Amino acid sequence: SGRTSTVTRISTFDGDLDVAHAPMSVTLSLADEVDLSRGDAICALDDAPVAAQQLEATLIWCSDTPLRIDRSYVVKHTTRTTRASVRRVLHAIDVETSCAVVRDEVTINEIVRVELETFRPLVVRRYEESRAAGSFILIDAVTNETVAAGLVARVLENEHTRSAGRVLTARTEAEALELHRAWLAEGARVVVVKEAPQDVIDGLLAMQFVVVMVRD
Repeated sequence: SGRTSTVTRISTFDGDLDVAHAPMSVTLSLADEVDLSRGDAICALDDAPVAAQQLEATLIWCSDTPLRIDRSYVVKHTTRTTRASVRRVLHAIDVETSCAVVRDEVTINEIVRVELETFRPLVVRRYEESRAAGSFILIDAVTNETVAAGLVARVLENEHTRSAGRVLTARTEAEALELHRAWLAEGARVVVVKEAPQDVIDGLLAMQFVVVMVRD
């Protein structure tokens, strides 16, 4: 939210503290009434990370199922979980030479640089700055399989930039309904279609709909 406040008390079961650090479990009292929930971050005013929805990241692919641009994934970053999609594969990385190479398909044990878009903002840092705030895992939204480990390379936009809608592909009507339910739970506007003219699809995307295409 960008709200500012002051910590007035650090409480523990054994009493109050002047200083707390990881991995301690503490309760913070703030000078102001601020709505906080799981996944929110509290940080120093002069050392705030960036909240963003579009990231460039390195993925270490660990699934037998190849990466799909039009597939819905889940990102788990620190304590926050949100829907995401891979917008573009920039290149793969040859593990022997560290050079960028082109891959027609991303399969198990491949390392690739991608552009990733999340439905809700993530409070991130580059991995080289913070391992905790710069790493995440990618999960298949339908099968619940962990498909990749990710490292944040850089932020592509700030928290106030909202992307347009997106198109996802489902192989069956059951999969389409599962995606519809999951994205609705995230607060997205979702529509499932089998066939539609391109101008209709473009209109839905402009209105920031998630369009799930069923391809039997």
